[in-house]
Formats: sequence, structure tokens, C-alpha cells
Amino acid sequence: YDPVYKNTFQIMKEINILFNYLLKLIPNILNLYPNPELISIYNSLERISSYELISIYREKFHQNVNINGSIFASSSYFLKNKINKTNVQTPFLPKKSNKKYTLVLDLDETLIHFKPNPNNDSSGKIMIRPFLYDFLRSIKKYYELIIFTAATEDYANPIINAIEKEEKFFEYRLYRIHTTIIDNDFVKDLSKLGRDLNRTIIVDNMKQNYKNQPENGITIRPFWGKDVEDTALIDLLDILKKIAENNMNVITGLKYFKEDIISKVSSNI
Repeated sequence: YDPVYKNTFQIMKEINILFNYLLKLIPNILNLYPNPELISIYNSLERISSYELISIYREKFHQNVNINGSIFASSSYFLKNKINKTNVQTPFLPKKSNKKYTLVLDLDETLIHFKPNPNNDSSGKIMIRPFLYDFLRSIKKYYELIIFTAATEDYANPIINAIEKEEKFFEYRLYRIHTTIIDNDFVKDLSKLGRDLNRTIIVDNMKQNYKNQPENGITIRPFWGKDVEDTALIDLLDILKKIAENNMNVITGLKYFKEDIISKVSSNI
């Protein structure tokens, strides 16, 4: 696999699937050929978790992933090359919104998919998720909209500017510099926003990105740029509107709509 030409997360997912198939296949071979060396190898492989396998991939390809602007590669490379956070102050958001609710939105594979050029430069194609503008125009009536991406500001801003070319949607933008690194993941800690957590929801295609406040999050199925019939944002809009219109505590509301979220918004993960 070459991470320049294929989405990193999809590669890791496929490697994990192949690895699990291999683990299922080996016992059948051992039944026919009970070789001690093969048994020893199998026992070693069985102890490797999916997380460790993904960590190995991240570490090996971190440079390619970083060049592509991907937010999935949180390897020790980034821990050794930390961004200077001396100017980052909390709370991140300077003033209270005039809206009751705050909606924190991830960028890559949530709202858009960025397809880099094969020559590995910084240019590429921005693929907009279906119904994005309908979603943003409708939901901003109820929620203060915040973009929070684990990508760098240099990568994210041109994409956000392209989304907002005709109309401003997002009141604030937060980047990798605002994340907290926990277990090699870029975690978006909602407690640092300066907003009421009972009125704050985060939408991200990776659950580990909001591991500090899992009860405030919705995991949306990843958008890879090809599914023109994707309806996740419209399905999400309906749920978010109901929470706001009924003046619900978001944690209670997300539990109430859990089945709808799993079946409509988070399916196919």
C-alpha cells in the first residue's frame, strides 16, 4: 500500500481485517500441519491487538500521512515534534454565545474529504459531503458552530475558507494546537472551550477524538468522497434540531436518540 494514493484510515482498516482473517485461517493450517514453529508464530500474532497493529502502521508511515494533511496519524513522530502551545489560552472561546447550544464539528471525513494530488504536493481536491450547505444553514439557527480539527491551521484554513466562500457559518476555528495528546491521539477536550457541557455536542468520525467527553459526542460515519447518496448530515440535522427545539440537556438527548444515531448517522463504521 502507498499512503499517498489511498486514504490512511481505510488502509489501517483493511490491514486489520486481513490480520483477523489470517488469525482465523492459521488454526486450520495447524490442524493439518501441527508444526511447533508455526504454533509459536501464531501465539505471538494472537497477542497483537488491533490498536498495536494500527500504531505500527502510524509509526512507519507518519511522514507520508503528515504530508497528505491526514489527521489520523498520531504517532510518536508528532509527540517528538510538538507544536508550540505557549500562546494557547483557556478557555479557547473568548466570549459566551448568544445561542443556547454549541455544536463542535470535525473537518476531514466529517464535513469534507480532501484528496491530495499524486505528486504529493500541498494541492488537491476538496470533496464536499452531500447536503453540507443545507445542514449548516439550518443548524446555525439553533447552534453556535465551531470547527475543531486535529489538522494544522495552514492545512485547514484554505478548506474552511472555501466552504465559507459565499456565507459565514463558523464562529470560531480550533486546530491541532488546541488538542490534547492522550495515548497518541489528538483529543478535543470540550472542557477547555468555555461552554456549558450540558449544551455542547461534538460530531466527529473518530470516537477517540472526544474520549474525554464521550457522552457529548456523535460518531458520524466517515465520508471518503465517493458516496453521492450519503444522508448522514440530513439525518444528523433532524436529531440536533429536536434536541434544541425541546430544550434538552444534550447528554440526555443523545441517550434518547441513541438508536437513531446508530442506525442513521453512525452506520457502516
